[in-house]
Amino acid sequence: MSIVILCSAQGVDGPLGHPILKREGVELSVFNELPRAFLELKSKRVDLLILEEGGSVEETLALVRRVGDVTANVDIKIICLWKHAPPADLPESLALSLPFPPPADEFEKAITEALAVEARKARRVLLRMSLSMRAADQSFLCATVDVSRTGFLVECNRTLQVNANYDVRFMGLPGRPLPQFQARVVREKPRKAKLTLRYYACAFNGMPPEDVERLAEALDL
Repeated sequence: MSIVILCSAQGVDGPLGHPILKREGVELSVFNELPRAFLELKSKRVDLLILEEGGSVEETLALVRRVGDVTANVDIKIICLWKHAPPADLPESLALSLPFPPPADEFEKAITEALAVEARKARRVLLRMSLSMRAADQSFLCATVDVSRTGFLVECNRTLQVNANYDVRFMGLPGRPLPQFQARVVREKPRKAKLTLRYYACAFNGMPPEDVERLAEALDL
């Protein structure tokens, strides 16, 4: 089941009410106000947030940036529909920008791709576990915040490069150690003021299926 939130003044009766959102396997919640959508994000796991610009560009952008602080699902996908020019400082790794109303084919493609990724449906467990990360000639230790079959949220005291690959090794797993694997940094989660630690969503990159199963068995994923 894919969990989708649609925040739009006209709801499913407007230009954002695409038939794909009404198909079997999609649980759709519709809100016409940004604050109510934000409260829903705080109370449940969400796979896809479709957000029509509301109030102002600044207000909408502020909500998008806060999503990373309120959801435990770091794989959430966000589609923003802008009535005005989209903000230049909105990174593609955080949200996909489309004009409002969106071209039907582009909107359908964006929704399809977001809901087709199995990573969105992965069970994620809160878990503090040390791991070693390596890039080029530098190795350093970090700690996981949560882990799933498709990736993990990592806490570290250094800057990681979004979209870069790192060699990773889990430390402290029960049983035979997992071999080293690669993980790609998907995005950096927004951090609160004065915090020195950084948080990054990472996806397994080419981990063999048998190692994924060993990880899932060890962590009850």
